Amino acid sequence: MKKRDWLLKEAINVSGKANRNTEEWRHYRKVRNEVVCLTNRSKQEFYRSSIEENEGHPGKMWNSINGILKCDKKSSSPRSIKEDRFEIKDSHGIAESFCRYFANITSEFMVKTPIPKTSFHKLKKFIESKCLSDTKFSIPTVDIDFVKSQLLKFETNAAVGLDYLGAKILGCAAPVIAPHITRIINLSISMSSVPLCWKRARVTPIFKGGDFTDRSCYSPISVLPLLSKVLERHVSEKLYSYLTVNQLISNNQSGFRKNHSCQSLLIKLPDFLLHNMDQGKFSGLTMLDLRKAFDLVDHSLLLQKLHLYGLDDQALSWFTSYLKDREFQVKIKNELSSKASIKSGVPQGSILGPLLFIIHMNDLPLHLNDTQIDMFADDSTQYVSRCSVQSVQEQLSTEMLPIIQWTETNKMVLNEQKTKAMYSINQESV
Repeated sequence: MKKRDWLLKEAINVSGKANRNTEEWRHYRKVRNEVVCLTNRSKQEFYRSSIEENEGHPGKMWNSINGILKCDKKSSSPRSIKEDRFEIKDSHGIAESFCRYFANITSEFMVKTPIPKTSFHKLKKFIESKCLSDTKFSIPTVDIDFVKSQLLKFETNAAVGLDYLGAKILGCAAPVIAPHITRIINLSISMSSVPLCWKRARVTPIFKGGDFTDRSCYSPISVLPLLSKVLERHVSEKLYSYLTVNQLISNNQSGFRKNHSCQSLLIKLPDFLLHNMDQGKFSGLTMLDLRKAFDLVDHSLLLQKLHLYGLDDQALSWFTSYLKDREFQVKIKNELSSKASIKSGVPQGSILGPLLFIIHMNDLPLHLNDTQIDMFADDSTQYVSRCSVQSVQEQLSTEMLPIIQWTETNKMVLNEQKTKAMYSINQESV
C-alpha cells in the first residue's frame, strides 16, 4: 500500500495529473491493479473461512453474512413515521406509533364471521391410539446443575430483554445466582405461575423493504429476558420428550423437531413425484399459506388441545399462566413505548413458542382422507397422484374442503393469494 501511494506521488510529480501516458503512470497502474487483486483475493479467503468456521452456528453465520453485506442494524430505526397523514419524528412518538400498530396488527386477519364449533373427535381418537387413558404429563422440578449450565450457554452477544440482564453478567454470576434462579423456577412450576417480568418482551421494528415511513414495512422482532429462557428450555425439553416417547407428534411435521429439517422434505417430495412419473401417473400439489399463523393461535383452543394430550391440571394451569398477561414495549433508540397486551399467538422469541405451534397444527393431517400432506411449521404442502390430470384436480379440490374447515374452526386464516396448485406430467405425455 505504501509503495502504491509513493508511486502515485512520483507519477504526479514527474508527469502531472493531465499526462497519464508516461512510464511512471503505467508503473503505478500496474502496481495498483496488483494491490486490488491481492485485496480482493484476501477478502474472498477471509469470507470463505468465516462462513466455513461458523457452519452449524446460525447466529454466528448471519453475523458473518451481515458483515459481508455491510448490513447496519442501526439503520433500521426510522427517523420518521407516517400515521393517519401525520408525520412523527421524535423517537418516543415513533415508539408509541409502532406499539399501537403491532398491538392491532392481527385484528385485520382475524375471522369476522361466526366460527363453527371446534370438534376434537379425531385428535382425541389419535391420542387414545397412542397412549393409555392414565398417561399424564407433569412438569418436573429443575436442579441447580441444569440452571447453571443454561446460564453458561448464553452467547455473550445475545440480545437482552427489558430486565437488561446480559449473558456476560449472568455467566459470570452463574455459580452464585444458580441456586436462587432454581428456587424461582421450581416455585413457578409448583405454583403454576410464570413471573410477569419474564413475560414482557422488548420489540424492535426491523425494516423489510419499501417506504421507510410506512409502519407496515417493518417486522416486529421480540426479545424476552434471558432468565425466562432457562425456565422455558426446561419445560420445552420435558414436554417434547413426553410427546416424542408417546409418538404424539405427527410424522407429517418436520418443523422444530430433532432430526427433521426442510431438507428432508425437499428430498421426500421430489422422490414422490419422480416415482409416480415412472409409474405413468400424474401428480398434483397444493402449497398452503397461512396468514400470521404464529400470531393467530387462539390460547383457549391451544389449552384445550394440551389437555387432550395428557397434561395434568398443574401443568395445564402453568401453561395458562404462561400464555396470559403477556405484554410488550417497543424500543426506538433509547426510548420505550408504553406497555401493550398480547391477546393471541405463541410468544415470539421464546423457546416454547415453536413447540406450542406445532402442537396446535398437529391435528391438521388427521382431517385428510385421500391426499398426503407435509408440514414445516406453518408451511404445508398437500399432494396426490392419480392416473389422469382431471382426477388429480378433483381430489385436490375435494380435500381442500376439510383444510378450509380446519382453518376456520382453529381460527387460522388461509392466504388465498399465496396458496398455489401445481401439476406434474408423466413421461409418456411429454
